[in-house]
Amino acid sequence: TFFFAPQDFVKFGVLHFIGVAVPIVYLFKGKKKLAILTAVFAFLIGRYFGAMTTNEFFLFPFGITRADFSSLDYFPIFPWLAVSLVGLVIGEILYGHGKARIPALGKVKALVFLGKHSLLIYLVHQPILILLILSTLGIMRIAN
Repeated sequence: TFFFAPQDFVKFGVLHFIGVAVPIVYLFKGKKKLAILTAVFAFLIGRYFGAMTTNEFFLFPFGITRADFSSLDYFPIFPWLAVSLVGLVIGEILYGHGKARIPALGKVKALVFLGKHSLLIYLVHQPILILLILSTLGIMRIAN
């Protein structure tokens, strides 16, 4: 994104966040109460940090940004870690020990496919959206 939008390039986007969140969330596997408590804590920290600004650049992964900060994709650890932890708890409730506790959930093939291929879908949809946007802008320029 640096080449397309050097002033707004992705600094800590969803893929950066996932790379940090997955090992953290894994530590809470099987610890639903601790995960929910930590989720509330992460959400509250995120609200607090989100209202702060700093002159330092390196705190943006935690949700503390400079006043002039901008990014095309930004998912700071706080508060977004809360969403991941809640997702873990919901997943453990709905899919205990690798099996759907509500049998119908395991039979919805579209959901199963999306869940098993989410990273691939994410990576493929990005260039498609960029091409659609660029082609739309090109059509708009021709029309004007």
